[in-house]
Amino acid sequence: MNTALVWSREAGHILPRREWAVVYWDKNYCVLLRRAPPHAPLLARLEYRHYLPWGDTVNMRDPRELEALAAEMRRNERERGAPSATVAVGLGSVLGMLRRDEEARAQFERAVALDPRYAPAWAYLGLSQAQRGDQARAAESWRRALSLDPAQEIALRGLGRSRGGAAPRGEPR
Repeated sequence: MNTALVWSREAGHILPRREWAVVYWDKNYCVLLRRAPPHAPLLARLEYRHYLPWGDTVNMRDPRELEALAAEMRRNERERGAPSATVAVGLGSVLGMLRRDEEARAQFERAVALDPRYAPAWAYLGLSQAQRGDQARAAESWRRALSLDPAQEIALRGLGRSRGGAAPRGEPR
């Protein structure tokens, strides 16, 4: 019986059951521990409390739930004691859905500053810049995202080179 699971982009996508708790995640890895008595002290300290991969979801159309999600992301980052480009992009996306566009843009800029090699940060910054009407800077950000990840779908769509046609889910409007 496994007591820990590590997921990586190379391993593919997993959707663990309720018996697993997320204790760490970033753009490359997700570490889960089995909910079992020996792990209780560790889970109390490290479990990422909002991410519930077994199907409990946030209604992304309910501003109260989005506000709670933003607060949870900030709390998690504070408790970890280390800023994360991944969390900044996620928080920026949530703030964008709440139509708090300047705060969203600030999070995308923070993500780029934290990890200039994180393609989604550049892609979402481009969305934010396009929303403000700055098409030249948006195109520059999307090109930067594509230089890091040639398959970055948001950047491809932003530059009009979509392979799928529909707008990506969760992007700020």
